[in-house]
Amino acid sequence: MTLKHWPAIAMVVGAWACDYTPELPPAPAPSPRPTTTTGGGGVPVVVVPVASPAPGQTPEPVPVFAGSSFKIVLATPPEYSTINLTDSYFAAWHRPTLDFEFRYPLNLTLDDDFTNIEISLVLRGYDCLRTDLGHSIRLDREDKVYLANSVARFRTGIWRRAFAGYCAHVAPTSFTTEQVQFRLTPDVSRPFQIATYLVPMQWTFDVK
Repeated sequence: MTLKHWPAIAMVVGAWACDYTPELPPAPAPSPRPTTTTGGGGVPVVVVPVASPAPGQTPEPVPVFAGSSFKIVLATPPEYSTINLTDSYFAAWHRPTLDFEFRYPLNLTLDDDFTNIEISLVLRGYDCLRTDLGHSIRLDREDKVYLANSVARFRTGIWRRAFAGYCAHVAPTSFTTEQVQFRLTPDVSRPFQIATYLVPMQWTFDVK
């Protein structure tokens, strides 16, 4: 997949349908831009846009486009839960499961060859687990069309470990991620056009 594993230019997560249905009703009307609220189980969904990467992550993202937004609406298990992992480089996990929404001011084709979306769980600037567009479930439509300023809703599927920095732990140990990071590259042919958001949320991972 094009640029899929670049840690700073990818974004979101299950099984992505490759056989899309072209004739579908229009996407839902845009909802109001999200503000500071609380999701189910007391999960904070404060959206914090960032203009530069945390230590160890390159290239540097450009400022977030006006009119773009990202919001986590549901997390299972909720924040502060403990999740078991192994120290395998090849294993995949489905926890935590995050339902999230994003809005972008331009039309997009939500396909690996056109757009890159990645969600990662971050500890001190390093990705500990990450997912991507190819392993995400879209909830609002069954095709790859994104209409400017509409709200697209996804559910994360497969997470994979990233063994770097503070996340390079092998059994038996544990680590606690501090933030959820959302990255959107609207055009994979221009990888330095990145919109990045950080949401402060924590999970503890026991490596067994």
